[in-house]
Amino acid sequence: MSGAGHIRKRGANSWELRWPLPAGPDGKRRIGTETFKGSQRDASRLLAQRVAEADTGMAAVPGKLTFGEWCERWLSAFAGDIKPITRQWYSGTCRLYLVPALGAVRLRDLSPLHIKEAFTLWQTKGRDGGRPLARSSLGQVRIVLSACLSAAVRLDLLARNPLDRLRGMLPTGAPAEAQVMDNDRVAALIEAARDTDYHIALVLCATLGLRRGEACGLRWRNLDLVAGTATISEAITPLAGGNVWGTTKTGKSRILALPRFAIDEMHRHRAAMAERMLALGVRLDGIHTVACHGDGTPLRPDALTRWCSKHFGKLHTLRHSHASALLNAGVSITTVADRLGHQRVTTTLETYAHTMPGADRDAAEKIDLLLSGSKRPANRP
Repeated sequence: MSGAGHIRKRGANSWELRWPLPAGPDGKRRIGTETFKGSQRDASRLLAQRVAEADTGMAAVPGKLTFGEWCERWLSAFAGDIKPITRQWYSGTCRLYLVPALGAVRLRDLSPLHIKEAFTLWQTKGRDGGRPLARSSLGQVRIVLSACLSAAVRLDLLARNPLDRLRGMLPTGAPAEAQVMDNDRVAALIEAARDTDYHIALVLCATLGLRRGEACGLRWRNLDLVAGTATISEAITPLAGGNVWGTTKTGKSRILALPRFAIDEMHRHRAAMAERMLALGVRLDGIHTVACHGDGTPLRPDALTRWCSKHFGKLHTLRHSHASALLNAGVSITTVADRLGHQRVTTTLETYAHTMPGADRDAAEKIDLLLSGSKRPANRP
């Protein structure tokens, strides 16, 4: 067989392609084979492509390797290079979305059209004909797919990332509108949870706008009740094997001022917690989390979410309600973004613009005052 490969007719419009591959680790010669259905001209073009791929080392991957099989190998090969929570996220996204939609396609045949059709399906019909995927979910699927295909390109399994050709073309979904509660409802929920392990976590979410992992991961050493501040630098992530400690979502710390209501609640909670733990023979210190079970062990964020779902709805509603209340009280958007730990103010604007129905009218009235004032006669001596 020549270095250019060989084509053998097998049937009507069916061809067997054979081409030389680089020697394996044992030094033995290898041959690539593939069956193609179509015209002889197209078969010749495909053979030339396979020979070119072999020359660049791309053909080290079996020609029949599917995208689903590559996902499995990718997760296994890169498991030690990523955080456990990231691996769990990658694995879940592959299992729930990428493999069911694209897994049967051969990796080298995965095209921009395959990807575009999958995203359109997720946007319109969701997974398994369920609800359409939210904007954030579509974005997460895109991130995982990009990482998976980029790894294949770096390992010369693909000549290029087919996702690159779809920049700006994939559906993103409508931004989710934040659901909020009024202040009376928030206060009632906090009071209703007073005798539970979850009470103080709800106080933190409602008064500081914390994410669930941040609320569960706040330690006493990061709470200054004299200065009235909380330093948000750690977060708990729930994994199958238990809680995992890490940084905040953005990796940055922020110092937040505590309202008087929260300070009073913290004082009462600390006194009760110290008494309970002393009865167990344990001394309360700075490393203990503020939100905890009766024995001082930290809460699991997913358990907090489930408790909230059972009793009033989504836990994240408290974070949204906190932001909405501040914006409607006239607090600047940059201050609210800093308090929430958003990296970009645009994230805050996109999420909470609809919660400020009077903002546009207020802006018009202020412009009216400015323009009216400019037309007044100047004071004369």
